[in-house]
Amino acid sequence: MLLLFVTTTAAVVAGCWPDGEPRPVFDERFEDCVECRWTVAYGGFEVVQTIHPAEHGLRFVAATEMSAALAVTIYDQFSDGMWLEYSTSCGGTPEISAAPGVSGWEVRVRLPTAGDGSPGEFQRVHANLPPIGQQDEWGTYPDVTLSRLIVSADPYEGGCVFDNLRLMVAEPDYGY
Repeated sequence: MLLLFVTTTAAVVAGCWPDGEPRPVFDERFEDCVECRWTVAYGGFEVVQTIHPAEHGLRFVAATEMSAALAVTIYDQFSDGMWLEYSTSCGGTPEISAAPGVSGWEVRVRLPTAGDGSPGEFQRVHANLPPIGQQDEWGTYPDVTLSRLIVSADPYEGGCVFDNLRLMVAEPDYGY
């Protein structure tokens, strides 16, 4: 047990992660003060209990758009393998796009709120982000910063819930 703690501490201090292991660069559990981390452009939501006791998620009560600040840098083309994942009792497929914004790239996610015939049963959803950044005139990929995550959704009368929203990146494997 002590060895595991020392190894984990060394990895964090050195800034290194195990090769090939995915890591979250944004992790929202919708606990405590959601409004402290998210800016609501329009609409509204309520924080509700999920199927796990003392755990919470979001239920949209109106057509809503909200955003959270990011500070994620993609350093080269080998790091451009990102995906979004979340838990939900809604059905449907999310729509994801990325475009340059004022201070970096903005990732837009439209959450589906269709009924899937199984209200109250959570499923894990994974969706890949589109390729971000372009080669420059020297054939290299300049660093790209993701500066904002923008989430939008419509309400669903069945009251489906979203939880555990994470933006993940796979660590590159530089073996040749």
